[in-house]
Amino acid sequence: MGLHEPTSEKSGRIRKKRIIYALISTALALILVVGGIFMLSPATFDAIRAVFTDTFSRSSTSNDTVDFLVAAAPELFGDSAFGGHDEAELRARIEELREGRDLLADEARRRGLASAEVDGKVDASFDALKGGFADQEQFSRMLKERGISEKQLRADMATTVLINELARQLVSAQDVTDAQARAYFESNKDRYITDSSKKISHILFDAKDADTATKVHEQLVSGADFAKLAAKHSKDSGSANRAGNIGWIGTSTLSSYPQTFAAAVEMLDREDISVPIATEAGLHIIKVTDIKPADDSFESARQQVVSDLLGTLRAQAIDDLLEELTKG
Repeated sequence: MGLHEPTSEKSGRIRKKRIIYALISTALALILVVGGIFMLSPATFDAIRAVFTDTFSRSSTSNDTVDFLVAAAPELFGDSAFGGHDEAELRARIEELREGRDLLADEARRRGLASAEVDGKVDASFDALKGGFADQEQFSRMLKERGISEKQLRADMATTVLINELARQLVSAQDVTDAQARAYFESNKDRYITDSSKKISHILFDAKDADTATKVHEQLVSGADFAKLAAKHSKDSGSANRAGNIGWIGTSTLSSYPQTFAAAVEMLDREDISVPIATEAGLHIIKVTDIKPADDSFESARQQVVSDLLGTLRAQAIDDLLEELTKG
């Protein structure tokens, strides 16, 4: 058991709730229609899409969607839910969301964006979604529970892909100038400052196994291989076979770790190895394998800045286009 290792069941519940909350706020604000999907990280978008296709399918009604959301997160539908929004308003918003998606997808087809390449992207997205289920039976059960077929699910995903293609046509990467990127960076600088951090490995022993921890520490000081000893002795199954690696820890996040563990990390330099450190998890021998200084330069963040700005510009372009299509 590692330092921050919740049970898989609890982690799954937390993740599901977060996704549901994101979906509900998305439906109310219509950010999915106006292009908010282009501003999400790939992992977040995939997670939301997995639930989106399960609830906002073309084959389901607004009532079906709201019923699902009420059952999944009833605590959000109190008197002050969404600042006073109620189920009736949510149903109307979701219907507006669906109509907007259809308008945008039809516009993409009118512009000739439907193609074999787009079909390939739909297939890849569908396969990725399906691959997230344990087996075909679990996937089929999900479809049955939502009252949709694989064909209907694929059609809804095709709509999402078409809207993405439309956004890419409206704003290309070449449309983002260096001056725009630098201005965006300066306006959002706090988002791109990287904290100083240390890459940490550890070997975890039972709290009562101080003798073994001491002997292993002596071997390490004498030059023994940390990775081999981690694989042999560490009780942290998650890192034992990765040379004891538990990843990068930023200076600002050290406070979330046990005080003794954090204090040891602060004192260690690159390639330093600590004496056995006691926490509630047990005894740790900690090694710093690398260090990154804090960085607030534009050049370091350029790629992410351009990506974020591109998403923002595409979102605005989709928003403007949808307004035109709605008026028309």
